[in-house]
Amino acid sequence: MQPLSPAYLDAHDLAAILKVSPATVLRRFKRQPHTLPAPAYLGPCFPLRWRRTDVDVWLAVVARAD
Repeated sequence: MQPLSPAYLDAHDLAAILKVSPATVLRRFKRQPHTLPAPAYLGPCFPLRWRRTDVDVWLAVVARAD
């Protein structure tokens, strides 16, 4: 049985999925946000996060485009 995925992913989690470094994820978020899934806004006091469901949908769309 697979472990459950967290509902929200941080830069480290997203980097592992995309097979890049966390620094690359953060750099792309600042310079090329169109190359990543849209982040989830959890409030002004929360760090950058992505919804797991949004990431899964984005990956499916990117895979279909290739």
